[in-house]
Amino acid sequence: MQTDPMDDFLTQVQFKRITEIDGYNTTRIAFTFVPYKLGSVSQTFTLFLDNQDYCEPIPLEIFGDCVDVPIYVA
Repeated sequence: MQTDPMDDFLTQVQFKRITEIDGYNTTRIAFTFVPYKLGSVSQTFTLFLDNQDYCEPIPLEIFGDCVDVPIYVA
């Protein structure tokens, strides 16, 4: 059985799904990457704004890499 790439990605990345942004303002959207396997992941998201008549959706592409790092204990 094959898994959905979006479900696979969402198990490794955590973020707040809905954020309020006031007009003429900026905000940061924090992502936490918690990989469960080695390799690269990427996913395209689209930000939609409430006033879609005046603002086009904003595409985002998120990348993450998980590498094997040796751990040494003295």
